[in-house]
Amino acid sequence: DKLLDQVDLSGYYKRNPNQLSGGQRQRVAIARALIKEPEIIMADEPTGALDSNTGKQVMDTLKKLSKSKLVIIVSHDREFAEIYGDRVIELKDGKIVRDVTKSVALAEKSKSGVSYIDDKIIHIKKGQVLMPEDFVNINKLIRQNSQNQDTIISFDTKSNDEIKKVAFITDDGNREVFSDTKKDDLKLKQYDPKQFKLIRSRLKVKDAVKMGTSSLKHNPIRLAFTIFLSFIAFGLFGLVDTMASFNVATSTYDTLRQLDAKTLSFTKGYKHADSGYTENTPMKDEDYVTLSTTYSNYNFFKVVGSGKSYYIQNAESSSSSRKSNLYDANISGFLPIDDDTLGKLNLTLIEGRCPTSDDEICISANIFESIKQNYKNISSLADLSDKKFYASIDNFDNKDIVGIVQDDTDISKYKSQTGQNNEDIMNYLNYTEIRTVTSYGLVNMCYVTQNVYNSILSDYKVEKGYSSYAGEYKNSTTSMATHNTKSFSNIVEDFNQSHRYEYKKYNEQDGYWETSYFYDESEVPDGYRKVTYEDDYIMYKKAGYDISSLENNQVILSKGFIDNYYNTDDIQSALDNGIELKITSGGNTNVIKTLQVVALSSDYGFNVVVSQSVIDELFGGYDYLLTRLNAGQDRDLIRHIVDTNKDGNVYTVQFSATPMLSSFASLILSLSQAFLYLGIILAVFAGFMLMNFIATSITYKKREIGVLRAIGAGKKDVFSIFFSESLVIAIINFVLSLVGCIVAAYFINRSLYVDLGFTITLLSFGIRQVILLLGISVGVALISTFLPVYNIAKKNPIDSINNR
Repeated sequence: DKLLDQVDLSGYYKRNPNQLSGGQRQRVAIARALIKEPEIIMADEPTGALDSNTGKQVMDTLKKLSKSKLVIIVSHDREFAEIYGDRVIELKDGKIVRDVTKSVALAEKSKSGVSYIDDKIIHIKKGQVLMPEDFVNINKLIRQNSQNQDTIISFDTKSNDEIKKVAFITDDGNREVFSDTKKDDLKLKQYDPKQFKLIRSRLKVKDAVKMGTSSLKHNPIRLAFTIFLSFIAFGLFGLVDTMASFNVATSTYDTLRQLDAKTLSFTKGYKHADSGYTENTPMKDEDYVTLSTTYSNYNFFKVVGSGKSYYIQNAESSSSSRKSNLYDANISGFLPIDDDTLGKLNLTLIEGRCPTSDDEICISANIFESIKQNYKNISSLADLSDKKFYASIDNFDNKDIVGIVQDDTDISKYKSQTGQNNEDIMNYLNYTEIRTVTSYGLVNMCYVTQNVYNSILSDYKVEKGYSSYAGEYKNSTTSMATHNTKSFSNIVEDFNQSHRYEYKKYNEQDGYWETSYFYDESEVPDGYRKVTYEDDYIMYKKAGYDISSLENNQVILSKGFIDNYYNTDDIQSALDNGIELKITSGGNTNVIKTLQVVALSSDYGFNVVVSQSVIDELFGGYDYLLTRLNAGQDRDLIRHIVDTNKDGNVYTVQFSATPMLSSFASLILSLSQAFLYLGIILAVFAGFMLMNFIATSITYKKREIGVLRAIGAGKKDVFSIFFSESLVIAIINFVLSLVGCIVAAYFINRSLYVDLGFTITLLSFGIRQVILLLGISVGVALISTFLPVYNIAKKNPIDSINNR
């Protein structure tokens, strides 16, 4: 609007070019030249195709502009040149033949201010009062000139303005004259190089967006079809990438939140590098300390005795089958109980009281329900008053049940499930869920006094199966577990006690030792000697080894072990040279511990004797840690547990969906590479669809680009206009794809949970997918805009306009 005002075209901005006259179009061209606010305007024959009146209008416009800008006009019209020009340079055959500059010649003026120009023209300004001498002078000039030519006295403003132009009379009554241009006539503006700058086109963002989006309405059907196909491809890409980026920690957190889980249990394992197999290992105090320090607003509890069976003494077993697998006679572990524990774990004592002595316990409500179903004539806590609770764990004598504790774990869905794990896949999954729920957490917890808990915790050994072999002569493996792996002091004591009445006598005739057993030492005949640890239990020992102690890196092997797994005739020599016992786990080749063999026992079993500290290292600890979930840091805690993998040690979150989640995770992770490639293909296809539409649309607008370039728009401005169009399409596609992915992920997870019974959150649509969808959409818009615009914008504007 401002530019149109400058060229006297106010109010014409809504007209089409064919509604303008030639002069108006020419003035639009001048406005086009002014759009970048130049300091110089060059006009080539601006009045060449115009009639004289219209030409004057154009020249008046340029003259007005010359007050603030340098206007250079090329013209064949000498009259216009001399009327409007301040300096006229005349060229002929490419050479300057005349160069004159306009100056002002002062007119002769009377006392009243009347101007007398060359005794031929009288100039009287508006409002001027003539004096008597002026009348004399005017009358004199009229007499001098009226004989040769007409004299016109005009009071018409329009006629007077034209006369002033032709006669080169200025507004103050002086006359403009041309004279040869001199250096003094050239008033050149001096520029500081630091002030010099190129005038670049600066199209406002809002204008670029407005111009770009206005093009979307031209081909709505094609646009809608392209967006639809791109939306489908991008949506599938988002879902596939969600599968490809499957994260166990994220899925675990989302599943726990979906199940509204209240407590969290987690175990520790060792992942073998050769097979990828992970086996449970005891949790150690350092695990507890690390988590308690890192997550100080959580209360962590050490649980021992998971999976131990129990039975009730003095109670008759029920012959009827139990209603649900939920009621197996197993406990999930032992915890101390007091008011503090009740509060931290949100437990409710629904019947009875907390134990006050070491021979009293509380049981969970589910254990009590299991007892009612597995034993006859038990319906209340009072029915257990004369009965004892026994659990298959060391240092746990028969206990009195004095209370029943209820936790807030939701187990209602499992109460009617009786299917075994070999019937079908869903029964198997339900079975594994129930086994996990009853093996970890509070559902089957047994609560004891702090003193009993401390005793169990200090002596508890996690049963494990280890493989072991000696030296490089392995030809088989043997199990080493807590029930046949004893400390050095215990093995000697057991041996001496069990052989207290065993005696031997050497049979010289047959050349072997005879063994006899006597219940009364007074009845032992002459020639027999008592079998003791010193003279018979140790058959061979390493030279210089003190049999009275066993170091942490040493081991005593049995005779049976050596006979089966060590192939040598000179055992003593091999022992002195050094035999190593390598302990592995679960048949894997990863060596857990290497021990030096220092002695061989006469035991024909496969026993392995180590120090107490080695047993504590391998078997000491507890089964799992338990904590109550806290909405503030659950995601961080779960990610810390799941993602921790140091030196082969890994942690596993244990809750109802763990087995199912583990199975799906293994399947998805094994297919992650395929998901990745499929996602790339879909992304390329979606990008190609969007790029093809945008590139084709820009190619069709070649003329528009030419026009934009002709009015001074730079390549960057043209790009910004068409990128705005592309970006709008890309954003529409992104939003639709984003919403589609979120909705699809929600319904897939819901279908798995509600329709199929899979209690897991498989698809966790997250920030990665949002960034990828947005990045690809914007990236495609950028590339698909840049290439065609660059190719068209570098052409001559007239070629683009003419579609050449």
